[in-house]
Amino acid sequence: MYILTHLFSGGANPPPPFGTCGPDPTADGLACATFSPCTPVAEDCDNLVDDDLDGDVDCLDADCAAAPNCQPLSHATDIQPIWTNRCIQCHTNPFPPQGLILTAGTAYGMIVGVNAVECPPLDRVAPGQPQQSFLYRKIQGTQGDPDINALGCTDVAVGAQMPFGIACCLPQSERDLIEDWIATGANP
Repeated sequence: MYILTHLFSGGANPPPPFGTCGPDPTADGLACATFSPCTPVAEDCDNLVDDDLDGDVDCLDADCAAAPNCQPLSHATDIQPIWTNRCIQCHTNPFPPQGLILTAGTAYGMIVGVNAVECPPLDRVAPGQPQQSFLYRKIQGTQGDPDINALGCTDVAVGAQMPFGIACCLPQSERDLIEDWIATGANP
């Protein structure tokens, strides 16, 4: 009667939980969850929408902590395979170019927070700063750009894009992955 009076005669609102989802105070078999607008929606962790309406979107939502696309990139899992497949042909002992060894177990310590031999004002990898990471600039082919030259790093000193020669260049997807890894903190 409350509902009919409310809907057709302008009567008072029905008792709670009218108007929102909430516990059903009556002793019947109907639960609020059986009413589709009250069914909790799970957060989709890759659609840029706050699906569960908790104020957090995608990877910022605690519900997405275990989602594969929300895991931080790591050197060991995501980046080392690139070095192994594309770079260690040259960057291994006994005489690696610029002393840079990119083999598993060694590469991370040789690149993160270590000054670039070809351009000492920059680190090979500066966590959080891809454009200030000389290794990333070498991979992108921007190591000789005016901003690098302004640091005193000449075109001759900075060398060619890597990988060098017929092995050049890394696919854009791998360059993007390296950029994202650096931008998100260059995690081990």
